[in-house]
Amino acid sequence: MLNLKKLSKKALEAIGRDKGIELDRRLKKDKLVEQLQDALEAEQKPTLVDLKEEVVEETAKEVIEGWDYANNCWDRSHPVGQAKWAEAFAKRHKK
Repeated sequence: MLNLKKLSKKALEAIGRDKGIELDRRLKKDKLVEQLQDALEAEQKPTLVDLKEEVVEETAKEVIEGWDYANNCWDRSHPVGQAKWAEAFAKRHKK
């Protein structure tokens, strides 16, 4: 990684702007380096949104043929869904 302590305040400010961070050059150089390092480390950590997207991708792989996900029931227009629906209907109405 880049040694930020060797850079000038102007260079630190330029790197910060490239990353979308506005640094105040009136602060001491150590404070600027600290702020920039914190921002760069936070950029590398996965966010909660990234983790949720991974979970969604995992569950999306488990698709049941014939299941209507929009209505949360068997799709009776699909051959497999029609058979599963009839099976579930028969179980519910056993005498």
